[in-house]
Order: sequence, then C-alpha cells, then structure tokens
Amino acid sequence: MPAPRPQQQLLAAAWSLGLLCLAAAEGGGGSCELSVERGGALYNFSLAAPTPAHRHGVLSEDGFYKVAMNDSVIWFQLCDQMIFNFDPPVCLHCEDCGGPLRCGTQCSALASNNIGGYDVCTTIGRASGSHISLIDDGNPQKGVIFKMFSSKCSISVFIFCDSAVAQLPDKFTQSGSCDYGYDT
Repeated sequence: MPAPRPQQQLLAAAWSLGLLCLAAAEGGGGSCELSVERGGALYNFSLAAPTPAHRHGVLSEDGFYKVAMNDSVIWFQLCDQMIFNFDPPVCLHCEDCGGPLRCGTQCSALASNNIGGYDVCTTIGRASGSHISLIDDGNPQKGVIFKMFSSKCSISVFIFCDSAVAQLPDKFTQSGSCDYGYDT
C-alpha cells in the first residue's frame, strides 16, 4: 500500500480531531489535554483519546504528519515526538532534533526549507514545549489551538470541533521568519 499523501494525513488529523474534542467529564491535564470551566460547565479536550475510528486519537499512526508547500516541508506530531519508520527528513542542521542519523526523532515539529539548493532544517517544536488554548474564549466548543515551540520557531495547529463535519485544513501560513500555522 503506498504511503498516504500529506493532504490525506492532515485530513485524517482534522477528522480525528473533530471527533474527540469535547467530553463532559471531570479531570484533565497532560500534554494533550485541556480542561476549562465556562458558564458553570466543564469542557475537557482530550486530543490523544482513542475513538472507534481513530485508535490513536490525533496522533498520526505513522508517527508523523508531513505537509509540503513550495520549497518548504513541515513534519509534526501533535503531543509527542516524531517516529520515522519510512520517509525520514534529510536536511542540514538537524543537530538539535536528533542529529544527521536520527533527524526528526527528538522533536515534535521540524521544518525544512530549500536554501541555495540545499535542504536546511529548523526545529520548530518539542513535546515539552507545547501549549493548548481555546480558539474562542467565549465559545469553548469551537475548538483549541495546539502550539508547539522551540527557542527558534513555532507551529500552531487550529483544531475545530464539530462532530457532524470534518473541517479540512486549507491554509498553511508563515508569519515572521519561523512561525507556522494551519487554519481551516
């Protein structure tokens, strides 16, 4: 079976995210969970919780998501470090994300940009450097923003919660020199 295309992998992430965003239970915590109280109601977001259709929650079963645009490629894994059983990143300056032999395996997000004919990597996220917040404080059911960051870069993934519709990410943006975002 051929490897899924980047858009298919991102579609799978958006679909699973739409299924597991809200639960009306107690608790919360961890790098993939957020609990907030609004208007007397408790909203729990558990992004890595399994569902019948997605046993790993939002985590890619392949160990990473890969999205390409122009001369840039971004690999990421929400809430965890990346694992590469196939198609590992190959780029210069991967020292702080696993080194040349294990590039990408010690971070949660990595960008590669083609500069002067060479692919150059930048670490843009670590599982230990992440933050989950509400997209809209006044409407907690709308979803969450999952932001991963390192000292140099960041990536924000907007996760819209709708159990009836899978919203597809349709925009990859770069703001500043090394801040990336996915919007639907």
